[in-house]
Amino acid sequence: MKDKLEKRNFAERQAATEKQIDNIKQMHIEKLLGDITEKDTQIRDLSERLAAHERTKNQALEKALRDVETLKKRLADERKLKKIAIHKVDDLLSQVYEYEIAQAFKQAPSHQASSEASPNLSESISPKKGGSGKTDSIRLACRNYYSRAKGYEGLLRRIKAPYTPQHYLEHRRKMVMVPHLQQNLAHEILGEYPPATHKEVAETQALENKQEKRHSSK
Repeated sequence: MKDKLEKRNFAERQAATEKQIDNIKQMHIEKLLGDITEKDTQIRDLSERLAAHERTKNQALEKALRDVETLKKRLADERKLKKIAIHKVDDLLSQVYEYEIAQAFKQAPSHQASSEASPNLSESISPKKGGSGKTDSIRLACRNYYSRAKGYEGLLRRIKAPYTPQHYLEHRRKMVMVPHLQQNLAHEILGEYPPATHKEVAETQALENKQEKRHSSK
């Protein structure tokens, strides 16, 4: 009877111990599962943050590249506009220069009509007796646009003519052998005499060619 009681107590203690061990194991398993779940949550959160950071970095890089391309395009457009503006100013200054020379010749007291201009360049620029007043008026008219023209807008207001790229090209085609800069330099060197017009230069060159042909034929 005593042995049976001891066996039963031993069995009960063993069962209680095993149950306690099972409970401890279960607690450890649950704790491990909780830790794993928490780690998974942290990993997902970090992954989302990393992905968001990568997206932000890529967006910033794309924006920087777009800004660079936009800046390049803007600089190219500004360079193009500046070239067009320079061409416009040069064209308008050429028109003003030629127009005021023609007006000076027309308004000069002893000047004849442009259709009666001498084909000889040396005669067209040679001084005449009693022509100091005419020379002064021509010289003043030729240089007036330097003081009166107040930039590109001022020139546009003075010359009521529409400007287009085709107009610029046509104007350049009409200009003959003597460039505008050479005219200005010649004007500054000659000082008191007006520069030769394109028509006079062309007529003079034609006359010189004819004279050379005559001499060569003789």
